[in-house]
Amino acid sequence: MPIGLAYNSTLSMPVGWYLLFPPKNIKIGDTVLACAPLNKYSILGIKRGYIGLAKNKDCPGGTKYLVKKVAALPYEAVTLKSYGITVASKFTAYRVISNSPPPAEQHIKHYPYGKYEINGYWLISTYNKLSYDSRYFGPVKTIAYKALYIGTKL
Repeated sequence: MPIGLAYNSTLSMPVGWYLLFPPKNIKIGDTVLACAPLNKYSILGIKRGYIGLAKNKDCPGGTKYLVKKVAALPYEAVTLKSYGITVASKFTAYRVISNSPPPAEQHIKHYPYGKYEINGYWLISTYNKLSYDSRYFGPVKTIAYKALYIGTKL
């Protein structure tokens, strides 16, 4: 049974309405809403408008929930390199984009390359390779909601 409804207006995931559910039994590939961690990487994303500000105060720094896919669960090994991400020994082609798209073409600070056993969730957009996700701000501690896309009209 859904417990809420949210609208996504960003291009990181399909634009439209999402049914919200309690964050139970989270699996890799689930669509979720979560708060970006408030760190030096996400602050840059907030300043550049990659992470939106909200009227509510659900997230640290007054940011909006992010809609992303779960790429790694707590305590899984994640390796972040310029050419891609490995999660629990499985390679993905979601690489780090170091410059924002034209016309800005400014350097984007990414989460440090390396291998991590994350204490949280690694989130990524499989919908838009330019998404500002865990490749740039690191793992998130908690998931606020599981989400199911239902379309652009109610």
